[in-house]
Amino acid sequence: MIHITTDKKYLVLPIASESPRGGETVVSMSNVHKARNVITIGKIKHGERIKFGDDLANTEYPMVLHTASCSVGSSGSALLNQNLEIVGIQLGGNENILRRFISGMMMPSDRILEFLSESGYAIKE
Repeated sequence: MIHITTDKKYLVLPIASESPRGGETVVSMSNVHKARNVITIGKIKHGERIKFGDDLANTEYPMVLHTASCSVGSSGSALLNQNLEIVGIQLGGNENILRRFISGMMMPSDRILEFLSESGYAIKE
């Protein structure tokens, strides 16, 4: 989470109140392999969430899979829906044995809102 204090006016994208559904289009804007502002488009793979966590399974988080291409440098990037709302934050990706992109994983918007609420951060409308 980044908090910026300034007198300047900046456009802030809203966080979607609902997580994306299977088949919904998403757009990723990231810095893949040090290239700036790379835009990729994909879809949410399915509505179910997968569990992602550490090797000991001490902590697991519900993730959503998508097909917007991602790679090294994509982590932390926002994924947007067609209404320009943030529907997730890029966490990582999956590759096949030929090192070709299969899917990306994102933390869905409801988890982002939950984190912000638990952190005491109030979202201004």
